[in-house]
Amino acid sequence: MLNPGKKIIFPTLVLFSVFFGMLMRAEAQTPQAEKEKRSTQIKELTERLKSKDSRKREEAAYYLMDMKAIEAAPELRKLLEDEDTDVRETVIEALGTIGDKESIPLIRKFLSDKEDGLRATSVQALARLKDKESIPAIRKALSDEYPPVRVYAAVGLGKLGDKDAIPLIRKLLRDDNDIACEAAISVLADFGDRESIPRFRELLDDPSGLVRGSAVDALAKFGDKESIPKIKSLLEKKDIPSRTSALSALGILQDRGSLPEIKKALSDKEWTVRLSAAQALLKFKDKELLPVVIKMFEDKDKLLRGWLAVYMVEEGETSSVPKSAIADIKELYKTWLSERGTAQVEKALKELGAADK
Repeated sequence: MLNPGKKIIFPTLVLFSVFFGMLMRAEAQTPQAEKEKRSTQIKELTERLKSKDSRKREEAAYYLMDMKAIEAAPELRKLLEDEDTDVRETVIEALGTIGDKESIPLIRKFLSDKEDGLRATSVQALARLKDKESIPAIRKALSDEYPPVRVYAAVGLGKLGDKDAIPLIRKLLRDDNDIACEAAISVLADFGDRESIPRFRELLDDPSGLVRGSAVDALAKFGDKESIPKIKSLLEKKDIPSRTSALSALGILQDRGSLPEIKKALSDKEWTVRLSAAQALLKFKDKELLPVVIKMFEDKDKLLRGWLAVYMVEEGETSSVPKSAIADIKELYKTWLSERGTAQVEKALKELGAADK
């Protein structure tokens, strides 16, 4: 699911964090040396939290969050009273991310704050901290006037497993905000709410590609073969999410009648669409289709080749991945990777016997 609008703090910091992560992977350090280095960094950043410069305080909180430095929680909590709104928002997010349960009572106070961002971030943080006592307040946040609050509330209730909130979350399926609607679709699908299937089908005609794509994913998760004709029609849409989601769904539903359309998508101008088509073919578990997939390693896009290799390993086709694809997989480290993405890449390299090469 997409981020509902949380500001990106210091783009240069984000880029540096990605580079720093790549650098750390490349350096061979003993566990003790890494532990000492981490301890030194945390002490320096904790000291920076006391800076008179609000930007430096926010930077320090951001880095401590990135490091998941739970030992810095006591000092971070002090900044929940900071005069700068951005600092408070970053600190709330940091405390939720590092898992500081002692901060829960303090964060709850921000659920009714006049600042939109603070309400949104507090909902997100309390859900991450698995604070079930905040469920009533988070349910109330589903009707907040600020869209990101509604998004985080829906996602948060999903994380907290609050199925009693399903009727309330369903209301977001008619929300004017695309991301709020998309969040509701995802959560309801994860809850297995089959009563929402008719509405999911209706949303296949939504003007938003994001909403259409999420509805497709949900219907595929439910194995809704009645939606196949409509899903196939989305392959003609101009937006990428509709086409990639449709291809993924047709693969999951293993609709052999869609094979001509899936194969045609292997020539799409967008590499993500071509990758989705190849991935869809893998879902059929058909050895006769495997040569068609393998031929995609001749594609000009190295990211496609890298992710295709990762997906083939996940689908049990490790022996069919060409050795040349190992370099393409390693190229993925140069892109932004989520924790899940990093785990996928590392697992693929390990299965291919190239984890340390």
